[in-house]
Amino acid sequence: MLLVGIFLTGLTAQFVKPVGDALEGKAYLGGALLSLVGYVLYDAVKDLALSVTVPTRVLVNSRHLGSFVSEAFRSRKVEISFLGYTGETLYNELYHRLEGLLDDPGPTKRVSVRMLVPDFGQPMIVPSRIGGNGEPVDDADFRKRQELRCRD
Repeated sequence: MLLVGIFLTGLTAQFVKPVGDALEGKAYLGGALLSLVGYVLYDAVKDLALSVTVPTRVLVNSRHLGSFVSEAFRSRKVEISFLGYTGETLYNELYHRLEGLLDDPGPTKRVSVRMLVPDFGQPMIVPSRIGGNGEPVDDADFRKRQELRCRD
């Protein structure tokens, strides 16, 4: 704010004679431009400091996912890689934060989310039904329901 004030005062003194006379013979325009450059550099350095925020955790369990996502959205560039069963856990944490970017993006300029979930079109034994001999048996109906949940 101080640099902007100096800039405006210098610029006003350059073009408004009474203000210039009151400040007598200062290098108004040079000082005004110098303060503007200083302000722009300060703003760029401040943005740079926000962009180098490194996540404090590499692996997060579902109990701490909300705080991790909130922390990630304080950065200029948000990158989230997720490995999960259906993706619902991450969706629930991201939905309102992404919606909030429309109203107030803050420092966030780019968001990248990668998700890896199972292919429910393929037979699987976990989770599964227990067969007659106690062995796991694929449940196609269950996989179909899970696939619909993922698509939602």
